[in-house]
Amino acid sequence: MSLTTYEHALSLWKQAGFSGLQSMLDESISKIKDLEGTSLESRKVLATETKQFKKLPDDEKLSQILKLVKQYQKEIDSLTARSNFSEKVVIELYEKLIEQPDPTGIIQSMIDELRKEDGSVNELKAENERLSAIVSKSADYDSVKKRLFDLEQSSAKTLSKRLVAKEKEITSKWEEKERNWNSREQELLKQLENMKNTNAALEKKIGTQRSLENEGDDDDIVFIDGANSAQTELLSQELEAAQVRIMSLESRNEELNAEVAKSKNDEQHDSELQEKEDKLNQLENENAKLVACLDEERKSAKRKLETIESQLNSFTLEANTYKAELDTLRRKMSNYSDYERIKEELNAMKKIEFGASSDENDSDDGNEEGDPVVASLKHANQKLQNNLVKVNTEKNKYMKEVNTLKSNIDTLNAKIQKLETLNAKLEADIEKVEDVTNQFSDTQSMMSGATRQISNRHKTTEKLSPTSSIIGIPEEREMDSFSGNLNNSSSILPIVTKQRDRFRAKNLELESQLKSVNQEQIKLRTQVKELKTDNARLYEKVKLLTTYSHNSNDGDSSNGNINAAAAAAAATTASATLDLESPFTEEYEESLHPLSGFKQKELDRYERRNMPPMERLFLSLAKVILANKKTRMLFMLYCIGLHALVMIMTIYVTSFTNYITPEVRSAKGTMIKTNE
Repeated sequence: MSLTTYEHALSLWKQAGFSGLQSMLDESISKIKDLEGTSLESRKVLATETKQFKKLPDDEKLSQILKLVKQYQKEIDSLTARSNFSEKVVIELYEKLIEQPDPTGIIQSMIDELRKEDGSVNELKAENERLSAIVSKSADYDSVKKRLFDLEQSSAKTLSKRLVAKEKEITSKWEEKERNWNSREQELLKQLENMKNTNAALEKKIGTQRSLENEGDDDDIVFIDGANSAQTELLSQELEAAQVRIMSLESRNEELNAEVAKSKNDEQHDSELQEKEDKLNQLENENAKLVACLDEERKSAKRKLETIESQLNSFTLEANTYKAELDTLRRKMSNYSDYERIKEELNAMKKIEFGASSDENDSDDGNEEGDPVVASLKHANQKLQNNLVKVNTEKNKYMKEVNTLKSNIDTLNAKIQKLETLNAKLEADIEKVEDVTNQFSDTQSMMSGATRQISNRHKTTEKLSPTSSIIGIPEEREMDSFSGNLNNSSSILPIVTKQRDRFRAKNLELESQLKSVNQEQIKLRTQVKELKTDNARLYEKVKLLTTYSHNSNDGDSSNGNINAAAAAAAATTASATLDLESPFTEEYEESLHPLSGFKQKELDRYERRNMPPMERLFLSLAKVILANKKTRMLFMLYCIGLHALVMIMTIYVTSFTNYITPEVRSAKGTMIKTNE
């Protein structure tokens, strides 16, 4: 069916006003029930009067028959009014429903179309899942392509570096050979000059020898000595030249060793860089796969949530329909609520009209007529209860599914957090690699680009222009193809850069928050310090006032003017405030004696190092003495007592020596006399 038929049917049902029709039927049914009740009452009255009329004698019947006829006429009028009202309601309902189309065909066509759409939706879902699986499997295609491109660039760079290194090596070898040849030439020139000088000297000596041929053996010896001296001079000059050559070779050897070490370091650095690039590419591939898996999980979770929402909507619609059915049934039950009353009234009317003999039969017939209605109501109630139980079981099942989906969502959130941490690590590695790659010079990048273009051109069979073949500049078609490749490659780099920017912004925000929190902590610490100092000052003032009050109380007590009740109250207040003042007393005492807490850490550190045992013993005794007020007072009393004891002993000893010295002198005198 077309859309216009659905729209036409919808407009007709809107014009009919189904909700208004229901309310109108409710009002009319209630009015019909009221009319039915009034007619039943009037019929009861009419039945009693007819019964009384039958009991009257024939003479009185003629006078009462007109009254009875009027009552019958009135009852007939009420019945005609009741039937007219019912006919009017039926006609109105007919007028509103006669033009309405049969909804069964429309609903059946809608159900068929929905089934077709469900089949197409399922096919589309299966196709979408298949395509998503293919996409997830080939998620690292772009990263592999980028890695291949990077490997080509790195191979070109390494080739250019090797060419440059080989060129430097060859130039250094030629320079070394040229330097050796120059030094050898200088040495040979020096030797030639020395040989010329020695030759000239020998020629002179030979001339003198010839002029002195006739001389004796002494002249021959002098000539031999001169030749030997010339040879030794020549050897000494060659030795000096060899030493100079050796020193120059040693300096050159040191330079070459430095260059070799530098080249080894460069090669090691290149190898480390290559390993980091490989590791980075591997991480990028893993990240691409994880991102694809995450997208797939999100899509599956979204699909599950959509199915659950659709099921919940269907359940709500079913619940609303069941609720509407219950409302209609309640309205029907409310309409049939006076069934028992009507039944009793009918039995009463039958008794009045037909006598008491047929009461039992009428009651049995009424019970037989009422039993099917009650049975139908019980059957409908049982059906509704069964449907309610089914709905509750389905509700519990779907609630369990919702809980499982929530747990799956929690696991997915955990996976997302894990992936975010991996992305942060990947971004850090990318920044490190970018910092390393930015250190390469522009000339090397140009040479690598040129060599890459040349190597790519050698693979093709196209001809090159002279300038592009010499310089290595790509032609227009190559630039177009290169730009097309770049545009076609949907790399993950934009996603990573966006995440990096987002994390940077978040880091900046967190840094600002951390700074603000640190500032607040500093402010609070300063406030705490100020409060501690204020508490110490206030406690000092309070202690001063308490001591002053105690002194005044002592003076009054000495005079005998203090009261016993006031003293007891003061004692209770003092005991109550003692617990509150205990932390302030400790702080006050620590402020009075800061030595025990000020240098404790330094003393411990000094003890742990190289303190002698005697000093450790002395320090432990000092700690014990200065621990609290009692130990300090005991130590002071001990010192005073010791000094007093020493003074007493010295005084006693001096007095004792003064007392003994005269007797010693007298004894010495007597001994001297006896010896004499």
